[in-house]
Amino acid sequence: MECIKGDIFNFLKDNKYKKFILPHCCNDLGAWGGGFTYPLEMNYPFAAQEYRKLTKKELIGGATQLVQINEYLVIANMIGQKGLISSKNPTPVKYPWIEKCMETVANEAIDTKAEIVTIPFGCGLAGGSWKIIKGLIKTIWEDFGIKVTVFDNQKISVFDEK
Repeated sequence: MECIKGDIFNFLKDNKYKKFILPHCCNDLGAWGGGFTYPLEMNYPFAAQEYRKLTKKELIGGATQLVQINEYLVIANMIGQKGLISSKNPTPVKYPWIEKCMETVANEAIDTKAEIVTIPFGCGLAGGSWKIIKGLIKTIWEDFGIKVTVFDNQKISVFDEK
């Protein structure tokens, strides 16, 4: 896994003729606009439009919505978060849901011969641990030969966690 401090959207624009899947963590409420989803929507509004079309029956933990942006890019809206972060729900990430989503993404990456380019999903507003997510990336994606690049452009990067 390559971890880069930088802008994922610039990377995707510079590599627009290479097959990528961009997975990220979504909640099961249909709420979109906080954290990574704001810049994602600014760059790829169709991903947000498709997520907002999901019904309550489709917003189930562990479900993954694959949104084809163009011939080379798929956004994976992974339902890996129960509700929104709050004092009563400080860690809305659900690792079993994340694992199921990641398996769906792995199958898509293998089937389409795509690389995965992502962010430290599940670690921001979902309240999860980068150490746990990093371990899942290794066992679910990298151990199956999928190339993974993770971008973090936060001032305090999860890559700095010990």
